[in-house]
Amino acid sequence: MNNESKKKESILRNNAVQTIIASLLCIVIGLLIGYLVLLIINPAGAASAITAIIKNYFYYPSQKAMMKYMGTTLVKASALLMCSLSVLFAYKVGLFNIGAAGQYVVGAGASLYFALKLGMPWYVCMIAAIVIAALVGGISGALKAYFNVNEVISCIMLNWISLYVVNMILTQVKSESTPYTVDLSSGNKSALLPNCGLDEIFSGNKFVSIGLIISVVMAIVVWVLLEKNKIRF
Repeated sequence: MNNESKKKESILRNNAVQTIIASLLCIVIGLLIGYLVLLIINPAGAASAITAIIKNYFYYPSQKAMMKYMGTTLVKASALLMCSLSVLFAYKVGLFNIGAAGQYVVGAGASLYFALKLGMPWYVCMIAAIVIAALVGGISGALKAYFNVNEVISCIMLNWISLYVVNMILTQVKSESTPYTVDLSSGNKSALLPNCGLDEIFSGNKFVSIGLIISVVMAIVVWVLLEKNKIRF
């Protein structure tokens, strides 16, 4: 009996199991909060509305549509994964990187500027995004190391500075007919991340690219760096 209870306890202490449980709890809590909001807005239709949301989540008109939507979900998840790695890495060394949003914006802005203004290929744009975003993150690190400025405060301030600076710089590559930048497919096709056949797996979803592979590889690299060698100390 003791062995069984210990086994159950050890399973619950497993990081992967805890992550899955936490994710499921977030979904349930999110649905409950949404239901409460719907009750406040329209009590009569709250139950049918939340039921429709849950049903639509599991319903797809075809297998092709399901794969396409899955591809879009994975693309969005890969960006979130990369941002979460930056937060995780800082947390593991005793810091709190609340500047991931600003670093993401700066990286995206840098890659677009290099692509549309300078006409660079995708790998140069990616390197530019990594270097410039790292430099912005390094500002908070330098302020913490040399002036003991709280990284939370400096990161929050840099988030807004990054947003407005990027908006200002990207006006140079803005489309004339829309408030957005020039579309990469027409402005510089070489700056698009290669699909490497992944788009075909997900029913021709053109947004699925090697970015998925890169995000998974980086997750493994960070895991090895933090958990599987002496350099983490």
